[in-house]
Amino acid sequence: MKDLREIYQALADGKTLKCKGFDNKITIENAGEWNISRPEDWSIYDMWEMQPAGWFISNFGEVMKSNNNDVTDAQLFGMKFFTKELAERARDEMKEANLIRYWASVIEPNWIADWGNAEQEKWFIDYNNVTSKYEVNWTIYRKTVGVTYMSKAAVNCICEALDSGKLKYYEH
Repeated sequence: MKDLREIYQALADGKTLKCKGFDNKITIENAGEWNISRPEDWSIYDMWEMQPAGWFISNFGEVMKSNNNDVTDAQLFGMKFFTKELAERARDEMKEANLIRYWASVIEPNWIADWGNAEQEKWFIDYNNVTSKYEVNWTIYRKTVGVTYMSKAAVNCICEALDSGKLKYYEH
């Protein structure tokens, strides 16, 4: 920000401000607690602005501490996280999704979900935590983020292989 007047106006407008290099945030409620001697260090806080994360998943699935304190392509791609635990959980979820995506492409490499075709059934795999089995499910028009859609034949084949133990996830 350029000067104190701009800071006070932003606070009066209900904005939250943040200081470069710190997690500190100023709102109108806590503004009196701050001595703002360098207005240029402050900017309007945007909750959707990506902050640098410290843990990343390598291309071999290893969770490692990052030496880079910038927002990198790996983070923008969804491979960098704020804690080791978040990175490990993401890695494990990716293993399952990537395995299913891979086998769907092997079984029927030319099958494509046509979301403009309300006649085409788009099949996918659910996991039932009660029965501990993979189940076949389908939709015509509802696309869920992160789900791999395929033909009925491919989904039946993959579910059978997962439930029988023929198909296993990569482990370190």
